[in-house]
Amino acid sequence: MMIINDGVQYLPQSQSGIKYRIKKVKNELVYRYLKKLVCRAGISDTADFCWLELGCGPGSFITQLESWFTNLKIIGVDASQVLLDYAASKTVRARYICAEAESVPLDDDSVDIVSLMQVIEHIEQPSMVFEEIFRVLKKQGLFILTTPNLSGLGSIIMKKKWQGYNDKTHISLDAYDNWLDKLKSANFDIITSGTTGLSGIPLARWFPINLLWQPWQIVFGFFPWKYGESITIIARKR
Repeated sequence: MMIINDGVQYLPQSQSGIKYRIKKVKNELVYRYLKKLVCRAGISDTADFCWLELGCGPGSFITQLESWFTNLKIIGVDASQVLLDYAASKTVRARYICAEAESVPLDDDSVDIVSLMQVIEHIEQPSMVFEEIFRVLKKQGLFILTTPNLSGLGSIIMKKKWQGYNDKTHISLDAYDNWLDKLKSANFDIITSGTTGLSGIPLARWFPINLLWQPWQIVFGFFPWKYGESITIIARKR
């Protein structure tokens, strides 16, 4: 089961102002690396395929998917009806389902891609979610996972003050190598993986120190090392 309340805290706080616009642009740039990785794996902009986003929240990533892929079938799943209602008001083609990530009401082998971004750390039994993702994915389907990195420098240096511990619903934090092992045990082959920069260390977010890593993160999405703040793994169903 996912540890979450009605989801209100995940709704965007503002739809205007310079801070909102800057955050929106940064999110769009960061999301683009996922599109590049998916396209490298063989999915074209005009392909007719199905993308499931588990824990879709207020639909910010689904908005990007709708703009990128013209023939994409999109399904958003979240345990919060509040978030789903908001997402539905901001998107056009997506279909939304209120359900837990451990029990998705979709047929076996029915989707081409599953994304689970900054969600698995909220779930008590990640292995159950991996089993469900394996079930709904088609053969050779793609799985995108992102989650805070317990073995990152932010966690190591900040210890109990690390921002990953600030959210009390983060009940399944784990280290980079352990997530790789868990996916392999769940019958996924790793295509690519890495971690982001140093946002978990307050000093590293200050100008001009942030120039050493933030621009590169926006361009590349993540780096081929295991000590960054957030993990990204792209895997394929065996």
